[in-house]
Amino acid sequence: MPQTFLLTYNPTRWDWTDREETLRAIQTSKSRGFLHRWSAGPHPRRIGPGDEVYLLRQGPEPRGIIASGEVVSEVQQDKHWDEDQGLANYVEVRWTTAVAADDPLPLAALKEVAPGQNWHPRAGGTQLRDDVVTAVDQLWRDHAGR
Repeated sequence: MPQTFLLTYNPTRWDWTDREETLRAIQTSKSRGFLHRWSAGPHPRRIGPGDEVYLLRQGPEPRGIIASGEVVSEVQQDKHWDEDQGLANYVEVRWTTAVAADDPLPLAALKEVAPGQNWHPRAGGTQLRDDVVTAVDQLWRDHAGR
């Protein structure tokens, strides 16, 4: 049964130079999705093909969800995005929905519908609790579809 995870992006830790172009590409390729590799965090056995993911922007405001999609690969190890860190776990994601990085689904709204969820993970790969997935999904659909 598919699970739902948070992948993370923090602009103070990584300079995602083609961020806006990538987010626009996701927005314009909804029917087929946009494949893009992303760091899956330190728990490689928990995430895999068929799992749903949200991309959570962390760091300075505005913070919140900026994209969603589905994992389409097993976890693969490769050089860490921060070259001094050794290896990292990555998955291919078929991103299907995105908003501008400066217009995320706000963290405050997420905390309101899912107050017990960890919305400040130290790394990607944090699983959404089963009891909050439906509420977060509806909030995201409303935000991304407006």
